[in-house]
Amino acid sequence: MSQPYVASVQYGDFNGTVSIDGHDHSLLSELRKHSEIPAGYLPVGFNLYRLMPDKEGNIPFQIAAANCKDAGDSLAEICKRANREGRLTVRMFDGKFPAKLLDSLFNRVDIKVLTKGLSDVPVEYQG
Repeated sequence: MSQPYVASVQYGDFNGTVSIDGHDHSLLSELRKHSEIPAGYLPVGFNLYRLMPDKEGNIPFQIAAANCKDAGDSLAEICKRANREGRLTVRMFDGKFPAKLLDSLFNRVDIKVLTKGLSDVPVEYQG
């Protein structure tokens, strides 16, 4: 099933964008260690859908990975091919990381959302 890689929740009370700086660009490599990605797949993104730790103190997530056989053997090759073809097919794999790693995984996080009634309205910052 093909669908856009866009954040959504059941009611979507707020919609917006997110930007994350990982430490030394190792975020995907570190998340891979805590996921179920098999050999032959390279992580290209992730879905962090719950910020509250589970009973074991872990934060669940899904990691998006491209099949190297179809997409390329390096992140640069995958990006180049996806941009050339105008699409990328990924598979989602489950994972969990200890909540105590949150600060070390995400150097800076910027989340901006507006109430859903303003989803299609341009907003300008003042002063």
